[in-house]
Amino acid sequence: MPEGSTIKVCMLAPFPLKNSIEQHRLGNSYSVGLVDALVEEYKDVELTIFANRYKEEKKQKYRNVTINRIWYRGKLNLFTVFKEIIRLKPDIMHIQYVLGAKYGKGLYLLNPYLLMLFLRIARYPLLITIHDVIPSNDLSNTFKKMFKKHQQISFVYSLGYRFATMFMGKIASKIIMLDQGTKKWAIEQYGYSKNKIILIPHGMAKDVGNITIKQKEEIIKILENWNYLLFFGKIHPRKGIEYAIKALPYVLKKHPKTKLMIAGNYSGSWEEESKSYLSSLKKLTKSLDVESHVFFEIKFLGEEIPIIFGATNIIVLPYVVPYGASGVIKLAASYKKPVIAPYSISREGEITDGISGYLLPSLDEKLLAHKINNLLDDKSLSLAMGERFYEENRTTSVWNKVAKETYECYKIM
Repeated sequence: MPEGSTIKVCMLAPFPLKNSIEQHRLGNSYSVGLVDALVEEYKDVELTIFANRYKEEKKQKYRNVTINRIWYRGKLNLFTVFKEIIRLKPDIMHIQYVLGAKYGKGLYLLNPYLLMLFLRIARYPLLITIHDVIPSNDLSNTFKKMFKKHQQISFVYSLGYRFATMFMGKIASKIIMLDQGTKKWAIEQYGYSKNKIILIPHGMAKDVGNITIKQKEEIIKILENWNYLLFFGKIHPRKGIEYAIKALPYVLKKHPKTKLMIAGNYSGSWEEESKSYLSSLKKLTKSLDVESHVFFEIKFLGEEIPIIFGATNIIVLPYVVPYGASGVIKLAASYKKPVIAPYSISREGEITDGISGYLLPSLDEKLLAHKINNLLDDKSLSLAMGERFYEENRTTSVWNKVAKETYECYKIM
């Protein structure tokens, strides 16, 4: 781009309604964190977001960004999107690609790929931020786990995912990836050119861990000499929450005053699977006789987040599909809380095993319980891990740095 000129960017991204932006900010939403930092730092970026359509809003202004809600999940409205792109004449089209994002359902899952094809034919520079890549050798197993009740369609989805992932690698002008694992799998297993890929980590919110006096009082009330474990995020089978519940009986033998909080909301395109999964989790707590030690907070959380994280000893994220960067892991770092998660190359770049958290070589409830007990046995170790976790991330992952590196991508396209 010529020096000093305005950069017009159209971004396709999930973006919250005006009345819930602050909740998403507290939850370390990628779209909100990136847009906030771009607006604050780069006045020469003229940004329009093509966002998911809601009945409540069609168009809104957020700071100096236009949020145009013209993206329908269940409707082929691509001509409306094409017309808007032609009208705006952007210098760059930037697509946020997340597995399971609300860009379509059923056959309409093809919508974003048809849009990418149009952009390529029309010769618009296309930047795609790919948040997660599933290794090709684990595709079949992954989709079987994700569609336990619909095994017959898991093969179709895995085949479609393989094609879509390879397609994006070919069609994009540049690709942002959030972690080393995603980059490695994209190059080695999907044929991506390493020259196209720019590595920019998921952002970490600044100062969210600075809680108010009132919030501290709430935390003291909650604690009452109890230990708190937290799962936070989307409720979906790929999150492996059952392993945290299955680990609880082994934890309670050593630490009977322990509670597990499962906090989050349903997973976008897979709400039906999410609700069924939640029901199975509640049944599991009854069958293991740990119902009084597990509580569910299933709603979109905002102002409660500082209290929940402030009261938590350990963040437990036993993902069955441990691929891609995690905004929750960065949120845990903001609050100086150690994380226990399965090992993968993705996690290796975010957590230093034994230093700022624990990475499990395999998903096993006894091993998970052992690591939880280690941290509950030694509170000073848990606190030290949380501090190191924060220090590891505070200089490399703050949103201002993410925005700077994204802006540099815009400049070279």
